[in-house]
Order: sequence, then structure tokens, then C-alpha cells
Amino acid sequence: LIDAAVLAELIDQQFANVEEGAETDAELSAALLKYSQLQVPEGLALYDLSFGPEGELGLLGRLRVLLSTVRDTIFGGKLGIGRPLLQVQLSSSTRSFADIRRERSEYYGGIKFPDDEEFNQMLEKLYDA
Repeated sequence: LIDAAVLAELIDQQFANVEEGAETDAELSAALLKYSQLQVPEGLALYDLSFGPEGELGLLGRLRVLLSTVRDTIFGGKLGIGRPLLQVQLSSSTRSFADIRRERSEYYGGIKFPDDEEFNQMLEKLYDA
């Protein structure tokens, strides 16, 4: 539902100054690109956070994630040890899913989650193709 609201808002913004009868393909394409730049990183981050790094880690990597999860479960960031559990971060924070995923790269074997500029460049290439 939020995705639909974001898309509708971006289309409204893009078409706000378009004269009646004008060509609208370029405006629609620009609105879709802006939508993708806002929502694709969030969707990919939410997917990563939901399913974790299971297929991407070896035995030592999985053990490290398990031990980190146990530490976070016991301490939850209290006394400066560990971090709040992922579920707590997602439900009680206003931070974006992409920012939380970037912060948790250590749980994904150091696999870096792209920053906003990298996503923008990837998406612009797709839209130019």
C-alpha cells in the first residue's frame, strides 16, 4: 500500500507542470525512475533482512552470525554490548531498511549493500537501456 502511495505522489509531482495535450511519456518515465530509486533499495534490503545470508556464508560465517545473534539476544545493545535485535530495530526505528541492512554487513559475510548513489547509477542504466 505504501508503494502505491509513493508511486501516485511521484506521478502527481512529475505531471504537476505538464500542459494539457503535451507528450507524457518522458514525464511518466522520469516518475518511474524516481520511484525505483526510492523503493528498490528498500525492497532489496527488506528481502535481505528477512531471509538472511544463509546461502552466501561458509561454516565459519554462519557460526559468527549465530554467535552474534546469541550476543544480541542476551544483551540487546545494553551496556554497549551487541545491538538491539533486528526485529526490535525494524519495528521501533524510523531508519530505512536499506540503512539497517548497510549497518549489518558483518552479518552477511562482509557483503556490502550498495549505497543510494550506486543504486541510482544501476537503475539509470536500466532505464537508459
